Amino acid sequence: MLKTSKCLMVLTALVLILSACALAQDASGIGGYDAKARTWDYVSFGRYPTGKDGAVEPVLWRVLSVEDDQAYLLSEYILFAHRVDPNCYPVNKKSEPYGGWETSELFNYLNDEFLNTAFDAAEQDALAETPDGGRVTLPEIDDIRNKKYGFDQEKKRQAQSTEYAKENGLFVYQGAKRYSPWWSRTPSESKQYAHRRVMDNGKLGFISVEVKNLGVRPAIMLRLDKIAAVTGSGTVEDPFVPVLEPVSLTGADQAAPAEDDAADAAPADEADDSAAPVEDDAADAAPADEADDAAAPVEDDAADAAPADEADDAAAPVEDDAADAAPDDEADDAAAPMEDEAADKAVSFPSAYASLFPGLTDEGFLPAGEPEFVYEDQKTGLWLYASQDLRIEIALKTAQPKKNRPWRWYEADIYVRPGSGEYMKAYYNEDDPRTKKTEQIIRIARANGLVFAINSDWYYYRVQRNAKKRTMSVGVILRQGEVLYDDPAKKSATTIPNRDILALYPDASLEVYDYNGVTAQELKTKGAYDVLSFGPVLLSGGEVTAQALAISARQSDNPRCGIGLVEKGHYVSVMMEGRTSRSKGCTVKEFAELFKNKGCVSAYNLDGGGTACMMFMGEYITDMGSGYRAEARKQTEVLGIGHTDRLK
Repeated sequence: MLKTSKCLMVLTALVLILSACALAQDASGIGGYDAKARTWDYVSFGRYPTGKDGAVEPVLWRVLSVEDDQAYLLSEYILFAHRVDPNCYPVNKKSEPYGGWETSELFNYLNDEFLNTAFDAAEQDALAETPDGGRVTLPEIDDIRNKKYGFDQEKKRQAQSTEYAKENGLFVYQGAKRYSPWWSRTPSESKQYAHRRVMDNGKLGFISVEVKNLGVRPAIMLRLDKIAAVTGSGTVEDPFVPVLEPVSLTGADQAAPAEDDAADAAPADEADDSAAPVEDDAADAAPADEADDAAAPVEDDAADAAPADEADDAAAPVEDDAADAAPDDEADDAAAPMEDEAADKAVSFPSAYASLFPGLTDEGFLPAGEPEFVYEDQKTGLWLYASQDLRIEIALKTAQPKKNRPWRWYEADIYVRPGSGEYMKAYYNEDDPRTKKTEQIIRIARANGLVFAINSDWYYYRVQRNAKKRTMSVGVILRQGEVLYDDPAKKSATTIPNRDILALYPDASLEVYDYNGVTAQELKTKGAYDVLSFGPVLLSGGEVTAQALAISARQSDNPRCGIGLVEKGHYVSVMMEGRTSRSKGCTVKEFAELFKNKGCVSAYNLDGGGTACMMFMGEYITDMGSGYRAEARKQTEVLGIGHTDRLK
């Protein structure tokens, strides 16, 4: 009898184990939109208030796509109402101009309060970097046009909300299904200081960023490699529920959100919160704003207020060719720069613009005693400078590599006379490399009287983040020859910034290194004056690097800024405009090829997105407007070269 009981117990245990195995499966069962079945998979992940009384429940997500072991998820319901940003210059004269999505109030809310409310530490560790550099974002307008994501009909964009969202200020259209409008992260290209949004009928429009009662459907990238198993069948009624791998949060880089193409997850600049502007008419089609003004800000209710260059049935985003390229994990020699050593020789003249310069020496500089020469022609896109020690030639370039994908970029050739003491280095708003004060980047350039300036690596953003909670390594950082941080990344990354290393030297040369290819002390011993950590390295030995190809495969078009070297004494800087109607931006691979076409031996990617800019004689020459931003993001420093008394 005892033996029989024991056998029954064993059999019962086996049945329970097998039942559990049948219920659980691996994450490979999660898929994107099924065009044949015309349905999505659904995932339950995280928790957020949903009921009228604020009762917290699991968040239901729609799976738009699965690529590279990551699932792109969009909240099925509108979770809350929130303005994009309080700044709507020039209507609100007291405020700063709207600085773009990555500096917006809503972006920061999503990646701070919402992130920490909706997800615990293990869940946050399972979130990959979003294209804008955070871990929570909104979909782009092209995403919600993408047929491959299931948006093949306008009605599939319509969204209902939670009771919590309705109780907390969300506008609700009158009608049987009570749909609400919701934001995309895409700025309007036909109206400044507005964002694209979805209206009640699923059509697309735009409205001022200040409107407070539009809905928010967060989007995330879920790392499937962090999922040990899933339960559920993936339907709305029985969604997949991920069972996460155990995770230790003691490592420096764990649960670290990677920064955007340019550390674009920046805090929003503080500004006065004034009344919202009034937009076009069609008042009954738009949500009423909560401002005191009786007239609500209203969008253009035309069938689709999309810019002319955006097709309704836009194809899925085209990825770069180099999707399978892997980054170099380690350099062969830990202290060896990744580029060939440049020859120590003078840069020869003439120039393509020689006829526009006054008489120059054979080396291409002004004779002794001659005043500096400055030439600016914005109409043709040409800026020139010459002194006894420096010659700068900046040209605006345009192209359209694909339909509806225009480019505008700036190529700067910077020539330094050997032995002159001129070289590219960092400058600060208080002449203090440890300053914590951020400033409009143009003011830093002017205060230092710089002839030429570009943005830097914005390492201080990582310092600020770590001051609250250690989330990611700062990198290898030297300023003015002193080590500030020797904190390299712990692993190779295929996101920006991967914290590859750029070393700038007083002999007008530079070197590029893998993220862990050299220590701060080794670079100090070699005589590096400034050392930056952002990346990736774009060119080494004149060829596009594996890091750049691997990262490019995971990145979309963005504004970008970088610096390269043809030979000692000849820098090249390139700035690609983006996110405007005149220029969409480019991939990392395409950006690297621009430097290669200039003959660079080495090239390095600096912070991009809302930080990327180029300045000449104390003024922006790059387009900082067109509905995207009127200023580059505030910084603590710039990279620059050349000094002029004209800015005093």
